[in-house]
Amino acid sequence: METLERWYSYFLFVFRNTHTKKIIVTFADLFSQMWLFVLVGIVASALLTLYFPRDRINRGFSGHGFAAVIIATFLGGISPVGTYAVIPIIASLLKSKAIPVAPLIAFLIASPLINPILFFLTLGAFGPEMAVMRVAASIGLGLVGGLIAQRLWRHAGNGQTQSGHATPAIPGGPFSWRQLGMELLKQGKFIGRVFLISLLVAALVNILVPSDLVLRVLGGNSKISVLIAVAAGIPLYACGGGSIPVIEVLYQSGMSKGAVLAFFISGPATKMSTLAALFASMEKRVVTLYLIVTLFGAFLFGIAYNLF
Repeated sequence: METLERWYSYFLFVFRNTHTKKIIVTFADLFSQMWLFVLVGIVASALLTLYFPRDRINRGFSGHGFAAVIIATFLGGISPVGTYAVIPIIASLLKSKAIPVAPLIAFLIASPLINPILFFLTLGAFGPEMAVMRVAASIGLGLVGGLIAQRLWRHAGNGQTQSGHATPAIPGGPFSWRQLGMELLKQGKFIGRVFLISLLVAALVNILVPSDLVLRVLGGNSKISVLIAVAAGIPLYACGGGSIPVIEVLYQSGMSKGAVLAFFISGPATKMSTLAALFASMEKRVVTLYLIVTLFGAFLFGIAYNLF
């Protein structure tokens, strides 16, 4: 550990007063914030892959489609687990066909938009109205996404393979440390690669995109400002806690409340690192539905909020 710290200090000294240093520092800061969530995601994904009781969970959700979507949406809203942990878990469950698609997509959409930490940070920076609107957006878009998925995947069946036979229960045998270790290595190689690439992209965008440009284009109480805020959330959103003080400054400088809400929806849902993980692990129609609901929803919520 001491050797790693010395190398890190050496790099900072060599690249002092450069963009490279800023990128390295930002990368390291993002890594320090997210590595634990990634580790949790790797362990959870491995355990789900090996020991998830598919038949039991499938029976619990079968015949209760709308109720399952509601439950999944609310669970997504209160879940403190980061996006890096959620995406591999949902991807694993979608591929296994262990649970109906609709509640999984509802959880996937609702989860990045709000969590207990973001709620209280928003409450402190913007007051209860904005905090409640973020919760409403998370629940509303999660429900919409889940209900659309119910219709799109209504002929796919629940807990069945393409041949029509029930998906077998897992595990097939007793707990094995060797089997778990091999699965952890497999999951870690995949998720770790996506994670590091995503952090590098986020660090580059965070440093190289000038903040004063955002200040010039997001002012005003108009549909255009909301649309720009939706688009800006994709490249400019780095992490929830770090983005809130920046947006607070923009809000005090004249950014409309609808544009703020639109950014808070599109940002966490479609930031560069999240998109990289989604495209790497999800099938195209899942990602397409996710993007349509979150981006179009961000615009509509922003416009509606500006009217009140």
